[in-house]
Amino acid sequence: MPLDSSESVPSTLEGLARALRDAPEVPMNWHRYGIALAEAGNIEELLALTDRAAPKFGSGVRFIQNIALHFVALGRWEVVGKLSMQMPKHRLETAVAVYYQGCEKVDAGDHEAALEIFERFKQLVLPNHGSYPIKTDKNFNVVFRQGTLVEGLEQTGRILAHPVVKTPPETTVAEQAATNDSTFVIAVSVDARYFRRFAPVLCRGYADMGVREPLHFHVVAPEPDSFNLFDKLKNDHAGLNLGLSFEPPGPWRHPVYYTCARFFAIGSLLPGYGLPVLALDADILPSVSPSAFVESAGSADFACFDTGRNEPASVYQASVMYFANRPETVDFISMLQRFVSSKLDEPPFLAWMLDQAAMYSVLTLLAKTQPSFQFTDLGKAMGKGLGDFTRQLSTEAEKNAIMNNRP
Repeated sequence: MPLDSSESVPSTLEGLARALRDAPEVPMNWHRYGIALAEAGNIEELLALTDRAAPKFGSGVRFIQNIALHFVALGRWEVVGKLSMQMPKHRLETAVAVYYQGCEKVDAGDHEAALEIFERFKQLVLPNHGSYPIKTDKNFNVVFRQGTLVEGLEQTGRILAHPVVKTPPETTVAEQAATNDSTFVIAVSVDARYFRRFAPVLCRGYADMGVREPLHFHVVAPEPDSFNLFDKLKNDHAGLNLGLSFEPPGPWRHPVYYTCARFFAIGSLLPGYGLPVLALDADILPSVSPSAFVESAGSADFACFDTGRNEPASVYQASVMYFANRPETVDFISMLQRFVSSKLDEPPFLAWMLDQAAMYSVLTLLAKTQPSFQFTDLGKAMGKGLGDFTRQLSTEAEKNAIMNNRP
């Protein structure tokens, strides 16, 4: 949202500067003056103001981010673009303006150009990452992750061509669900804690919906109770066709891998079932028949919801994904596996949303190099966003507690 400017304020730079001098304790006075300086292209004075504002706002990076977000909320991308070009490279704050210039290209649908700008962002922040408030400012942490997890076309190509050094353990199928006359498989990938918390709720929900398609759970690092719970779920819900696979503890034991594990699991489930796979988050339940997603995917090789957001790792939602059972999709899954494998050694606080960063980078590459690959935006095909077809089974606080193993 743009910063509030509804009340009567001075309309000149001199008046705004005077208001700041008279009442420096009011944060909005700093923001209004900074916004006016940015709009006027007065970079030298804006940076001087930023230096003065840094102690009050925690950092100059945070202050410039607030200024940039004001113009982003108004769709005034041209102001952000001028800042990114005019601010000196040695200033830490310049990276913020460059990042939002990349977001402008995402907003315009020019994803190839966006990735080129995010490469410039990385060149600015990575050599000096210790000077940025990555750990102390959650808003900049999001910017850092969004801008550094995605890769440009050339680097993505290099990642995909490079041999994978580290991989997760092989998937073991404990029980394959009966397919009967099904045309697709519902797959849910979880760790042991998520399985314990959400599998019973999901089974009740899908049973109430009368779902007959195979419902397959893939459990990362299962506990002994995981197998007992699966047996109980089979007994409690005899009408469901339940399947179970698992992988033992591997090289990555953190929440980022648990979100990416589905890419490796689906790579096994596609040939195992010989059917398309509809992958769903464990903490959501469809409010429509799961077949609605599959039917809306049509002839796509891959389908998911495009959010229309302007930050790269938030464009494609991983909560509901359709994978066709064909060679093009198998190749796509292999690309996602390679991409995430190249970054899973990063600390989780720097790599959260890696799964969606991989989707953005690989889909942008395929649009350039393999235009025959068919992607369907489920939001466009179904006429509404993901939230209109699903309901959340938990709060963000509870999910964070489970992921961080807090009671």
